[in-house]
Amino acid sequence: MLESDDLVGIGMAAHQMRLKKNDPRVVTYQIDRNINYTNFCTEYCSFCAFYRPLGARDGYILSFEEIYKKIDEMLDLGGTGILLQGGLHPDLQIGYYENLLRSLKARYPQVHLHCFSAPEILCIAEVSEISIRETIQRLMDAGLQSIPGGGAEILDDEVRAKIARLKCTSDDWEEMHRVAHSLGLRTTATMMFGCGEELRHRVNHLERLRKYRAWEKSAGNHCGRLSENAGRQPPVSRQHRAHPIQLAHAGNQSLPDWFAIRGRRCRQHPHRRKRRLRRRR
Repeated sequence: MLESDDLVGIGMAAHQMRLKKNDPRVVTYQIDRNINYTNFCTEYCSFCAFYRPLGARDGYILSFEEIYKKIDEMLDLGGTGILLQGGLHPDLQIGYYENLLRSLKARYPQVHLHCFSAPEILCIAEVSEISIRETIQRLMDAGLQSIPGGGAEILDDEVRAKIARLKCTSDDWEEMHRVAHSLGLRTTATMMFGCGEELRHRVNHLERLRKYRAWEKSAGNHCGRLSENAGRQPPVSRQHRAHPIQLAHAGNQSLPDWFAIRGRRCRQHPHRRKRRLRRRR
């Protein structure tokens, strides 16, 4: 199935799986907004055109007021939550994030705060010289409601050593989520494929997540868990999209489709795009 290019056939199979697992009359989704509070980062991942080294002229840290404006725009469009994340900044300690979360929760109590990926949590803990558990607990106390699955990329260290050698290992990523779940916090998992990995690496990634979820169920951990969507989802009628990688993970109860709203240019470095355009001429 992973080698198939029959997108329609895979989509139909995913639809049939959805009908078996859920009420066929209902498809749920949520409207939220990704907000990147800083693009300064020390990890220098090979696939990333977003980060800027410290001191770069086009680097930024958004002010709280700029973040408020983005949330106001999201609310005007009927949104209910934000995914707040950014680069790994060595000068932003736990106090910055606590103040940010408290200000957002006080100003927007209705907005779900889905914030800070595993690499960010690990960075915050390191620069603040506190444990991962204390870091997550303090962020929860400040208003954090769930943690996104960013930074997973491919959960196979053979691949990570090539594309993100300074970023946390697969074990580090999983351990952060284990700690979060032990505190009753929900988290999500993602996959970034197409970065030079082989199909076996994708399978390893999915198998790692499957084993972890199986362990959670056997351990009876129902307070915090790894899921596809940690926010609340209002029932609405909408056509659902599926991807073979998501379909392969048979434990999934939902198939996120947020990537479908992103155009090609949103995922390309502008300079790389210019070079491609020149070649086409």
